[in-house]
Parts: sequence; structure tokens; C-alpha cells
Amino acid sequence: MYRVHVIEYNAQYIHMKVQALVSRNVFYLTMVYAFNGINERAPLWDQLRKIASHISGPWAIAGDFNCVLAAHERFGGATSLAEMEPFRKCVDDCEVLDITDVGSVFTWNNKQKPEERIYNRLDRFLVNRAWCDSFPDMYAQFLPEEMMDHTPCIVKSNKVV
Repeated sequence: MYRVHVIEYNAQYIHMKVQALVSRNVFYLTMVYAFNGINERAPLWDQLRKIASHISGPWAIAGDFNCVLAAHERFGGATSLAEMEPFRKCVDDCEVLDITDVGSVFTWNNKQKPEERIYNRLDRFLVNRAWCDSFPDMYAQFLPEEMMDHTPCIVKSNKVV
């Protein structure tokens, strides 16, 4: 159904160009699995900025960013502005935003006993303006956590992509 061309990749992301074989629509998708440590994540933000500077057309950045964008996206434990700020700046610089989403607010938890449980919104589906224009009814559904520490995400649309 899709032709996928991997443009570049490293330990924290895979960036690809995707073309739907029926509609011939083309979009860019960057799948992220960010490192846990703030210093180890820093190169990811620079790489996403570099990718953004070369994108013309719909682009989504999706996956586990291992960081929250705002304090209200964490429940339990401490929230560090120093950890959030580089991610916020990257999102602003790349001119992307969260796609409309439904379901679970927190996408990860540490699976500890209730008094020690920490919840975070670590998983996201970020898109640029061209994506919103091309796929206006698309949204992300974050399912219940069940057995895993992350909630599964399904991206849905009524329109053929």
C-alpha cells in the first residue's frame, strides 16, 4: 500500500519518505525513540531541526521522545524545566504541533505500586502545517496501557492517505 524510502537513520530516529501507491500522496515520517538522558537526547533535537529545514510537504514526527513538553504532562515525581526546555525549543523551531488525540492522557508509567507510580506523556505524534492541510481529519488514538509501560497509538483518518 505504501512505498517507503529510508532517507537517514541513527540510534534515535528513522527518517523516511512515504508514498501511497493508490493516491500517490507523499509525506515524510520521522520515527523517534529518544535516549533517556538529557545530554544523550541533545543531538536528536539538532537532527530534527536539520530535517525540518529540508522538508517541503507533509511531515510527522512520531514516537517516544522520553521527555515531556509541559509540567502538567507528568504526574508523580519531579519535573525539570532544564529537561523540558530543549524539547520545547526543538518543537518550536521545527514548527510542529501535536496532532489531535483521544484516549490516554499519559502515555507511559513506571508500573510501580500506586504510591510510587509516575505517569508521563512521552509518546507523541507531531505534525507540520502541511500535514494538517493535507490530512485535516487525522488524529491519534492512545489506547489503554494494559501490560506494557507505554500506551499503544493508532493514527486514524476517514480519508485515504
